[in-house]
Amino acid sequence: GGALKKTKLLKIVLKRTGAIKLLCSYVIVFFAVSVAIWIFEPNITRLFDNIWYCFSVATTIGLGDVLATTLVGRVLMKAVQSFLMTLNIFPNFQKKSLSSFPKR
Repeated sequence: GGALKKTKLLKIVLKRTGAIKLLCSYVIVFFAVSVAIWIFEPNITRLFDNIWYCFSVATTIGLGDVLATTLVGRVLMKAVQSFLMTLNIFPNFQKKSLSSFPKR
């Protein structure tokens, strides 16, 4: 009962706020950049390492176990990081959007 209601509510919120489009675009960009890093970075040779690297940069963890050494790799990582920072602004927008929904 409760989990199903929460799932339906989450679906409604994602649809009304447009967050699903933003989330999907982020996932597409994230994996596209992972593949691009795999192509351009000579020292990151496995796809999983590229995905891990993108994750550590995007979440600003920056573990340092895998590093981009080329200009293209560094620029791509800054683009992913900037895109994520833009998403961090989204919860404030979402909160305002949700407050405009009619109360039941």
